[in-house]
Amino acid sequence: SKRISAMLGDFLFQASRRRLLSYSKNKQPSWSYTSRVFKLIPFAGSFHASDIPFVFGILPMQPAAEMQSRWIAFANTLNRKCLP
Repeated sequence: SKRISAMLGDFLFQASRRRLLSYSKNKQPSWSYTSRVFKLIPFAGSFHASDIPFVFGILPMQPAAEMQSRWIAFANTLNRKCLP
């Protein structure tokens, strides 16, 4: 079941993301990231939109402040390596 989940995840999310980034790389700057913060469900790992509670402060846990700072810093500088 984990292999099937990996294949479906790649087909439905990762392949389309890679195709879009590949298509747009010569037209405009493009970025993507993987959130590894919210892995409370060991068998699922990080899943689609698992970062939303942290980005919007719905879960006031330690990763929320760091993730919000990184998003704001990236929006201000467009530097993917910027640290708050």
